Amino acid sequence: FWMLVVLAIAAQFLGIGGRFMPEPWATSFGLGSLLAAGCVLLAIALLISSDVFTRTQVDGDAICGSISVYLLMGVVFATVYSMIFLAAPGQFDIAPLLQEEDPSLGPHRLMLYFSLTTLTTVGYGDVTPVGDLPRSLSNIEAVFGQAYLTVLVARLVGQHLAKSSNRE
Repeated sequence: FWMLVVLAIAAQFLGIGGRFMPEPWATSFGLGSLLAAGCVLLAIALLISSDVFTRTQVDGDAICGSISVYLLMGVVFATVYSMIFLAAPGQFDIAPLLQEEDPSLGPHRLMLYFSLTTLTTVGYGDVTPVGDLPRSLSNIEAVFGQAYLTVLVARLVGQHLAKSSNRE
């Protein structure tokens, strides 16, 4: 718990500090902030998933927890994509209309959009990974999104059927 708190505080300080630093320090602070935040989010997703998948009863908490893990994994992948975007510009081909939006928010919002679009395998095509690493990660994310939902639905249905057969 305390390690996650320290990482979260470090992510905040690095993120805020990076806004006031000149380049290349701003990029370094931004990457450090994203790394710390990504570690916190991943740890939280793993903690929730361990609780969800060790439960024997299907209830509202299990369903909300499983949805939270799914969305948190999208945010974790978005954090990784943002790190790639900052460290190696040109790894994503972005439609001109998306580039004209408010640039003050940085690539994070755009990478979250790309991540959730990839996780759900919608793939509009307005943001395309062109580098080898982001292409590979987007494939992994799409497979994760489909596999997670398949396993989750199968598990919930299996638990529901087991509960129904026990009542009879």
